[in-house]
Amino acid sequence: MEIRKGWVMGRISRIVHRVCVLGALVAAMFIADAGVAQVGMNMGMGGGAQQVITRRELDAYSKILSMTPEQFEAAKVLLEGVQAQTRQLTQDFQKKMEAMMEKAQDGDFGVWQTEMPGHIKVMAEKAKALETAFYDDIKAILTAEQMVKWPSVERCHRRTQWTRVGFFSGAGVDLISLVERTKAGEGIMADLTPLLDEYEMKIDDPVQAMQRMQEKQTQDYIDGKFNAFDMQAAQNVIKDYAETGKKMRDINREFARKIISVLPEDRRAGFELEFKRRSFSRVYRETHAQKQFAAAEKFADITPEQKESLASVREAYERDLALANDRWARAVEEQEEASGGTFGVMMSGFTGQGASSGAVGEARQARTDLDKRTEERIEAILTAEQRERLPKKERRQGNPWMDMVDPEDLAEMQGD
Repeated sequence: MEIRKGWVMGRISRIVHRVCVLGALVAAMFIADAGVAQVGMNMGMGGGAQQVITRRELDAYSKILSMTPEQFEAAKVLLEGVQAQTRQLTQDFQKKMEAMMEKAQDGDFGVWQTEMPGHIKVMAEKAKALETAFYDDIKAILTAEQMVKWPSVERCHRRTQWTRVGFFSGAGVDLISLVERTKAGEGIMADLTPLLDEYEMKIDDPVQAMQRMQEKQTQDYIDGKFNAFDMQAAQNVIKDYAETGKKMRDINREFARKIISVLPEDRRAGFELEFKRRSFSRVYRETHAQKQFAAAEKFADITPEQKESLASVREAYERDLALANDRWARAVEEQEEASGGTFGVMMSGFTGQGASSGAVGEARQARTDLDKRTEERIEAILTAEQRERLPKKERRQGNPWMDMVDPEDLAEMQGD
């Protein structure tokens, strides 16, 4: 009887936790300003103040505007100021979210409808004021010639903000930033620039549509016209986001193929893999086995025979890994098509339907088995003392936002 009672209480606890988290996640969807949305998602990411504008984004502005060193130094000072204020703003909002979570855990789920809208309204207004002041200050240090390029800065900002979250895998990728990060365009920018200019204009249409939807939903939520726990209404909103996200994904895929066709042969595979990694970050991220290979190959006491054996195992692993990852990514893509995108898949997980069942679960298990076999083969090649020096396996967090936000982007937003 006691066992049954414990099971029931545990079940109730899990349900309450799901409702609390679901309330935070659904509410986060309706925060108008993209930077404020990052704060809402903070509840699902484990905390930390997140920045609306990052240093990488400022670097992009500098290139677009051809800033002088003096202008760039002044812009950095302005950025540091707005980031400091944003940190304080997000910390204050985080405390309010934590207080609401406590009330919800005590059974007061209505806080997401009664208290949350007011907090969002204040947060959105303050964040918007900070952003507006920052851009006004930047404009004040520009020349008339530089101001002609300002529309491109605005498109860059929208693209940066609204590709941080992918409502379909591959939607949350900024190809212009990706070309920069991978250095794929070095020496051939004359060939890539027309293509990237076309991409900038084409992706901006669904990006603006996403922004308009977010602003409308936020206002409806603040005005009490939207109930965060009306699942049918929430599903309709998610469907609208997903349709726009799908357009973004398709544009990204189209232009990724075009970019790859222009790149030199020796850069194509690297760019394609990075595009896949940023499209399916959970699938294509560095594996523990790859970390073990990298560490073992640098051991000072590694013998020629061990090095040769490791190279042979690694070659086979990398070949099989590519196939396993592609299978997993295809399964995820099919699941998203059936569920209405990444958010639909995530919501199905919160409602107990299982976001990693069926083909996705099978593909993920196949990858897990491959990794395990490979790790065992690596350890068998090494001595006991060498095995002690291998990197320890990190505990994977069951974080649904990892399928929607790239870890590198998150690190930049948090200033890591």
